[in-house]
Amino acid sequence: MLQRRLSRKQKRSKNYEKQRLVVARLHHQIDNTRKDFHFKQAHALCDAGDMVFMEDLDYRTSAKGIFGKHMLDAGFGQFRTIVKYVCWKRGKFFGEVDARGTSQMCPECGGEVKKDLAVRIHCCPPQRIYN
Repeated sequence: MLQRRLSRKQKRSKNYEKQRLVVARLHHQIDNTRKDFHFKQAHALCDAGDMVFMEDLDYRTSAKGIFGKHMLDAGFGQFRTIVKYVCWKRGKFFGEVDARGTSQMCPECGGEVKKDLAVRIHCCPPQRIYN
């Protein structure tokens, strides 16, 4: 609504500059609120464990999809950078994991187990013993 008011002002007028500052203040407040939330979540993650792993996603390709504005608005890239910084500051390990196929590899046997998106809990397939 504030940006709409700004668009209706005559460019380079006093009222335009006043409204531009109002819009800038609002965007600054939104940015600070988002950054504060990211730091609080990063500290909560570091409190939960000694190691933090995040997928190394390319957020530019995700931003081109149907939820593009939502991806950019949430600031996932900024969140990953903040988590990396907080882990470094607290002496915790931070690792980036390849995003392709990591949820399909069994941590116990190392075999690749194909799963649908509906599968949330992994069960290791039974080992076959050949005589």
